Amino acid sequence: MKRVLALLLAMVLLLSLAACGGEAEGSASSEVEESDAGLYMLTSMKDGEEEIDLETLQMIGADSWYLELREDGTGTLYLGEDNITELKWRNGVLKADGDRLEYTREGDTITLAVEESSLTFTLTNGEAPAASAAPEAVDEPEPEEPESVDEPTEPETAYEGTLVETSLFSFVYGDEWTFDPEDDLSDYEDYVYASPQIPDPENDWDLVYVNIEVNLNEPNDFAYSMYNEDMEAYKAVVEGAYEVRNIGGIDFWVSPDDSYSVEYFGYDAEANAFIDIYVSEAEELERVDSLLNSIQWNFAPYSGDVTPWYWEGEAYSVAEHTTTAGGFTVTSKLLPNDVAFPTYDIFGSRVAVNGDTYYVLDDGVIEVYTRSGDELTFVENMELPFEPDEFFVDADGAVIISSAFEDPVRIDSGTETTIATDVDTVTVHPSGAWGVGWFLDAEVKKVELDTGAVTTVTLSGLDSVSHVMLTDNYVVVSGTSVDEEVGACLKIYDLEFNEIAELNDTNTTTDYYGSVSAAVETDNGLMIFDGNMRDVYFLDTNCDLLAAVDMNEMFGTDYPWPSGAIALDDGSVIVCMTDERPDESCDETLLFQVTGF
Repeated sequence: MKRVLALLLAMVLLLSLAACGGEAEGSASSEVEESDAGLYMLTSMKDGEEEIDLETLQMIGADSWYLELREDGTGTLYLGEDNITELKWRNGVLKADGDRLEYTREGDTITLAVEESSLTFTLTNGEAPAASAAPEAVDEPEPEEPESVDEPTEPETAYEGTLVETSLFSFVYGDEWTFDPEDDLSDYEDYVYASPQIPDPENDWDLVYVNIEVNLNEPNDFAYSMYNEDMEAYKAVVEGAYEVRNIGGIDFWVSPDDSYSVEYFGYDAEANAFIDIYVSEAEELERVDSLLNSIQWNFAPYSGDVTPWYWEGEAYSVAEHTTTAGGFTVTSKLLPNDVAFPTYDIFGSRVAVNGDTYYVLDDGVIEVYTRSGDELTFVENMELPFEPDEFFVDADGAVIISSAFEDPVRIDSGTETTIATDVDTVTVHPSGAWGVGWFLDAEVKKVELDTGAVTTVTLSGLDSVSHVMLTDNYVVVSGTSVDEEVGACLKIYDLEFNEIAELNDTNTTTDYYGSVSAAVETDNGLMIFDGNMRDVYFLDTNCDLLAAVDMNEMFGTDYPWPSGAIALDDGSVIVCMTDERPDESCDETLLFQVTGF
C-alpha cells in the first residue's frame, strides 16, 4: 500500500507520502461493525494548510476515487484504474500487502492521514461513479472509465480445497491432506492449534506434518520455542536478525536452515498474538506452500493485561528471609546481578565460586560475574567446546566441564585438555583432585583428575542413580533403592563409598527423596535441596535428619527449582535456583547466600 499511495499522490502533485504507518500487525477480523461498512467517495485532499475541494478533484478526474469497506472485513481502495488495492479492514485500520494504515471516522466521513497530509472520503448509498473527464485545459490525458468501478466485485479465492475456520485463524487444505477436527484441532478463545498432515501411502506415519499454533499473551513460551530453534526473541523482535517470510499479512521469522524441519515465528502486537508454525519436513515445503499461503488471521485487538517480553520485564527481587531449622536460625538473601538473563533449562543451572569471581552455568553457557558487596556484575560468557551438565572451578581458575555424552575437559588459560574417556557426567570433589563419573545405573567411576585413572565402584543398596553430589566428607546420591518397597531414596556414603545413612519416606517423616539436586556441607552438617518437593533437608554431623524446611518459607520464592550449591570459606552457602518472575515475563536463574547453619 505504501507504493500505491505514494504513486497516487505524486500523480496529482498534491501530497508526498513517506510511509503508511509502520509494520504489519496481522490481518483483519471478519467481525467488524456495520457502522463503518459502506462505499465512501473521495471528497477532499489536504497537504498541510492547502486543501483541495471536490470541484478541483472533479477537474482532475479524482472524484471517482473511492474506499469500499464490505461487511465481511474485505474492501477496495480505488485510486485510479492503475491503482486498485484489495484490502482487509477492521474499525480504524486498513491492511494490505503487509502494511497497515489507520483511519478516523467522523459522521459520514473517513479520513486517511499521514503526518500533515490526508484524504477524506464521504459515505454514499449509491454505486461508485465512472471517472469524470478532465477538461481540455488540463494537460493530463482523459482518464478511462475503470472496468470495476460501476460494480466492484469480491476477490476470487486462489485456494481450492476444504476450509477450516477457527476462532483465531482459517486455512484451506487440498485433497492430499488429512485433517480430523476431533484429533487435530484445539480451539479456545486465547489458544488455538490445528495440525493437518499429508499421509505417507507406503507407511503408517505422515509424509509431512504441519502445526499452526496461536497463543495470546504468552511471550515467554514464544521465546522458549525460538530458543529451541537456536534463535533469540530479542534479536528477532528488536534487531530483526533473521530471515522473514510473510504469511497471511504477518512477517514471520524463519528458523535457521540447518535441520530437517522448518519453523516460522510470528508476532501480532495489536492482538498480542504469538504464532508458531511448524513444518516437519523442509524438503516438502513446495507441497505445504499452498496451505500456508491460504492462512488468514482473524485477530481482534487485545484488551487484557499484557505480559512483557523478558527484556522489558522486571528482574526478580525478594527481601531477605529468616527461618528456623533444627535449632538454627537461617537467613537467606538474594544476590542481584546487573544483567538479568532469562533461563529455559530450569533444572540445569549450577554455580561455582573462586574468590570474588562467580561462575553460573545457565542454558549450557557458563556466565562469569564479579562480586562487589552483595551485587554481581556480568563480565562475559565463556567459550566452551560443548554444553556441560556439570562443571567445577579450581583455586587457579581452571574450569572442568562434563556431560553424559562428552569426555570431561579441563580448560586452563584457553587450553583444553581431555581428562578421561567413557566416564559420563563427572561431579568433582571440592578438593579438585578427583571426581565421580555417573549416568543412570549404580555402577559409577572414580576419576583421578590429574592422571585420568578410572576405578569402577558399585554403590551398595541402589538400583539406579539420578544425581551424585560430593562434599568435603561425603558422597551424596539420589536414586532408587534395590528394595522395591522403599523406592526413591537418598544414600550417603563416606569418601571410600561405605554407606553411612539412608533417608527415604519409610524411615523419616519427609514424603519423598526422588529429586535431590544439590548438597553442601558446613561445620554443622549437611544441607540437601530437593527440587521436586521444594524442601531443604538439614542433617547433623551424624547424618541424622534435623529438619525439613519449605523452600518458599526459607527464600521467599514462589515455585523454585534448586539445582546447585557451594560452600564458601566463611561458612556461608551459595544456592543456585530458578524461579518465574512475578510479572511472568520469564524464568530467571537466581543466586542466594545462606548463613546460620
